[in-house]
Amino acid sequence: MTETPLWLRPTSSGWRVAVDEARTHMDVLDSAGTVQARVPIKPTETFTGPFADRMNSTTNKAFEDNGPQLTFARRPVPVELIGTGDTGTLIPGAADGRRSTKSVVIELQGRHYIMRHTSSSKADVLRDGSLIVRFATGRQNGVHRYLRNDLLPLDPTDEIVLTIFEKLGRPGRAGAISDFFTALSNLY
Repeated sequence: MTETPLWLRPTSSGWRVAVDEARTHMDVLDSAGTVQARVPIKPTETFTGPFADRMNSTTNKAFEDNGPQLTFARRPVPVELIGTGDTGTLIPGAADGRRSTKSVVIELQGRHYIMRHTSSSKADVLRDGSLIVRFATGRQNGVHRYLRNDLLPLDPTDEIVLTIFEKLGRPGRAGAISDFFTALSNLY
């Protein structure tokens, strides 16, 4: 039996994401299935030429397994709230080096959220400087999943942000040494 990829599973509060067919944006859906927010994502690359079928197949498989990715490091992107028309800003962390530079920031409805990766498998989420959630990746009952510990009561805006963090920011990031060896292994 194949595990459902983490990005397709609902969060612990029942929220989930859906990606448009063109793979240009990700919708955040509440537990009732209503679209609450929309975020642009990095489009899936399409190849042409002699090896296009194989390369496109590999790219599509990677997307299906790993899900959408943030657009560009440190370049702000809009977060659109569907019901109200309000917009916020998502700022991805750096794509290189130290784990601490890979934090993801969202400013939405006058609130400042930050997800700080504290290890290769953990992250903390702060709202206006107060710790509200701790994330961890791991296995529970033999199934790979994100574990979320809510430290304060959460409202729908918090859930939108936490869903974006869980599905795009992916709690826990590799550090500089892991980045170096990954880049080295990708050379051919």
